[in-house]
Amino acid sequence: MPNPAHRLVTVYAATIMSSAAAVLMLGVLVLYPVCASAQIVAPAPANLHLGPVRFYAELSAGEQTATVASAGQGRAEFALDRQTLSFSWRVNVDKLTSRALGISVNGPQRPGTNAGVQIDLAPRGAASRLQGSAVLTEAQLDYLLAGRMYVNVRTTRYPAGELRGQIQRVPLTAEQIAALPEPPPLRAAAVETSPAGVRPTVVATARKARTLGYVIANWDNAIYESRFMDECPEGPAIGNDELWWRGLSRADKDKLTDKGLVQPVDRRFVSVFRGPTGEDVCWNPTLVKDPPLRTVKAKVAYGFDLDGRSDGRATPKSCAHSNFVGVRGERGVDNQMYRLLGCYYGWRRNGVLDTFGNEERRNSGRGVILLEIKGVTDERNSPNVEVGFYRATDPYQIDSAGRILPWASYRVDMQAGKPRYGAVARGRIENGVLKTEPLSLKLPFYGNAAYAELDLKDMRLELDLKPAKDGKVHGLVGGYYDFDKWWEYMLKLEFLIATGDWSCPALYQAARELADGYPDPRTGECTAISSAFRMDALPAFVVHDSADAPVRASR
Repeated sequence: MPNPAHRLVTVYAATIMSSAAAVLMLGVLVLYPVCASAQIVAPAPANLHLGPVRFYAELSAGEQTATVASAGQGRAEFALDRQTLSFSWRVNVDKLTSRALGISVNGPQRPGTNAGVQIDLAPRGAASRLQGSAVLTEAQLDYLLAGRMYVNVRTTRYPAGELRGQIQRVPLTAEQIAALPEPPPLRAAAVETSPAGVRPTVVATARKARTLGYVIANWDNAIYESRFMDECPEGPAIGNDELWWRGLSRADKDKLTDKGLVQPVDRRFVSVFRGPTGEDVCWNPTLVKDPPLRTVKAKVAYGFDLDGRSDGRATPKSCAHSNFVGVRGERGVDNQMYRLLGCYYGWRRNGVLDTFGNEERRNSGRGVILLEIKGVTDERNSPNVEVGFYRATDPYQIDSAGRILPWASYRVDMQAGKPRYGAVARGRIENGVLKTEPLSLKLPFYGNAAYAELDLKDMRLELDLKPAKDGKVHGLVGGYYDFDKWWEYMLKLEFLIATGDWSCPALYQAARELADGYPDPRTGECTAISSAFRMDALPAFVVHDSADAPVRASR
């Protein structure tokens, strides 16, 4: 409920009405539906035409977490059927020290640590040549695509494991990458009409402009994911822990991991100090040259055409780069942040970084962002509105289950009668979708126990104003993220490097190469990286309160 201490001068409470009631209230003779065009959720393609997803594992004693004296070797090859999730295998092993006790797929775990059996590859008894199949569960599919499964060969001499190999994806061929699908070109948005093709009849009734308010509930990197991660044809990006572990001597592997008993999250304080003389490679990312980062190679992404070119050529405000096709078929989409982060497990659907950030803001109340839309004469079509982005001084209002409540009041952070943070953009509402003009936006950003400044140039927003089943409105934010501000935030996330599973040197180098916005006049190097974020929001009362001006609340 609105706080009675706030002197509410203008309040508009939007109500979700039936179509007939909405038509009557608006004085418009319209027969719907007309689909909104906001970039919210695109289906995850299975890409059945690409054939089975193939994997392999090279088996050796050196891959075991503890020292094993064996000249044994082997190879496992797998094929995953995209329709049935049937997972078939062929396994060959040679030169074992003793009789094989079992051969299995274990996980979820990365190199240097052990995990339990997921799939028994030898249900009828271990042998040097095996083949078979099983149907994966959704959880096993996720582990497999994330690179968290390995093959383990147990013997009588080494019952915990003599040979081991992490399961890796066989990279897609150039022909398969070229065959990745893309939406057809975007057609011009249709004007809402009746079935007869007649424009809606508008009753000549004066309508007072209203103000809509929202509180942003979730803010996530917009990662476009196919069902089988085909956008990452080489598999997931390799994280810091694996690079550290593989760089150790056999004796140090045993010592520093206690033969695999120390988990990656517990050895992160050691694994980041892998510089030439023990430097922290996150704070000194250029001291180590990691293998090149595995980046997104797909054609489709969420985002906007930020530089006005669809051919990727340089402009006065952008460096040359490769464009994406938007999820609706629009050409020239710029989202290099997706290309950079899309193959890192921590930023994908089942990762934790954005999820943790949203949960922390909800629980701590820090970094609450408000959205205010002024001048709305019609929630489906208003040609000229103002859209304000502000920071709130109030925490989220939540219920006993931890859910953010709609229709709560939030005060804008004010200083000397003006909002301390934020900006106001021009915009319009078309077919129920809010679209803003570009602006520069700086807001405090909190997440994962870290503070940073969200600094977006040429930022724009698309927001579907029709609430979804969860009661929220959903939309997409895009813009050029200042490189230094983004990297400052990443440094503060170092304590999550094992959870998010990224490598600072590889990430930093790739980010420098992919940065595509606002070239430095002196060096020509771009200082920002094109980005897109999915967000959702709940209706709220946005209160402007200062000592110099009367209180005003939106909604």
